[in-house]
Amino acid sequence: MMTNFFKFKQRQRSVFVQPSISSSPGSPVSSGLTHRKSVHVSGLATSVQELEELVKLPSDTNEKDWIAQHAIEFHENLFLLIDSMKLNTDCTEMSCPCMTGGDCYEYRWVDEESNNPQYHQATSVSAPLYISLLCDWIETKFDDPKAFPIENERAYPKKFKEVVKRIFSRLFRVFAHIYHRHGQYINNVGVSAHLNTLFKHFVLFTREFDLMKKEEYTPTHNVLVKLFGDAYATKFK
Repeated sequence: MMTNFFKFKQRQRSVFVQPSISSSPGSPVSSGLTHRKSVHVSGLATSVQELEELVKLPSDTNEKDWIAQHAIEFHENLFLLIDSMKLNTDCTEMSCPCMTGGDCYEYRWVDEESNNPQYHQATSVSAPLYISLLCDWIETKFDDPKAFPIENERAYPKKFKEVVKRIFSRLFRVFAHIYHRHGQYINNVGVSAHLNTLFKHFVLFTREFDLMKKEEYTPTHNVLVKLFGDAYATKFK
């Protein structure tokens, strides 16, 4: 039976990304449009240099604001892409019984706060179930004031950086799985160029702000070499 693991819906977030103190009302930064422009432009950007410029922190923007905005937008863009290419027709319980990112890499699901005690310890699950659990987990974190700021609260919670690193790490695993198990499919449905640009933007952002350990990039080394070239790909080692 085909599993429809795509549950994500665009909606108004409870997350409140504060404008920079130095930004003026109505400016791109204070209205939250700076990053949205960044994400949309990334769909058109073709060079590494363009994407490197897009991920840099604007001088009048708070770093945590910038990271929070990107966490929300990368999550949204990746899952909208997954939905648009109907990945659930190729990624099923039968075809992907484990969440793998390479021949030697299996990602197990763990959520210490889950209502299901099974997930309090790392548990092997199918790829579609992992992706579904991840989507729900990220949405929960975005709505959790202990992890992300809420309206009218300027201070970021103490757990923000810890949680946001975990979000980026787990989103990376979805990219790794798609490239490892569904490369031919994404070529057949004509979304490889879009996925490649989104992935380049994503990994450049994580490297710029040290959001992932270097060894986490290893499963996609061949992809990084293809997208960036041998010399540049070594920056992720």
